[in-house]
Amino acid sequence: VTVTVNPSPVFDNCPGDITVDTDPGVCNAVVSYTASASGVPALTYSYVFTGATTGNGSGTGSGSTFEKGVTLIVITATNSCGTVTCEFDVTVEDNEVPVLEDPSVGCSSLNITAVNECLGAATAWDASQLTGSVKALYTDNCDNDLTVTLTGTSAGTGNSDCSWTFTYTYTITDNCTNSVTCTVTRSGGD
Repeated sequence: VTVTVNPSPVFDNCPGDITVDTDPGVCNAVVSYTASASGVPALTYSYVFTGATTGNGSGTGSGSTFEKGVTLIVITATNSCGTVTCEFDVTVEDNEVPVLEDPSVGCSSLNITAVNECLGAATAWDASQLTGSVKALYTDNCDNDLTVTLTGTSAGTGNSDCSWTFTYTYTITDNCTNSVTCTVTRSGGD
């Protein structure tokens, strides 16, 4: 009588930690990886996700959608000879800047022209009152509450009471510090 004792399963390929950007326009990413083990008799796989994404199931979980943040993946390979696990992190980062809600309507839609006031009043005008209007033009893949800051004001060359122009620069920032700028022009004369 010959008795064959098979060894416990062994992972041949356990991925290292994976870092990816969110997929365009969404706050998550589909992530694929290869995890494989060897053993006799045949192995069955299961996975558990904990952290930013939670879940479990049969197979390795490759090709799943992961939310922004860090998810620990534990893959288990099992047969009658034993169980072996493979662990790694999937980190999904948001590196996407805020974008115009409607690309056909940019910041120039907020330009103010033919203002009837003298240069002194134009210089004193509070451009921060447009931050809400600028904010309404933008959307973000992960952040529903963008921050809009007036970051610059420049006067046109040759400004006088008869004709003047000011350009205001606004910075639109999401909660991951991704930002984009927008300029609005205000012009007029007395």
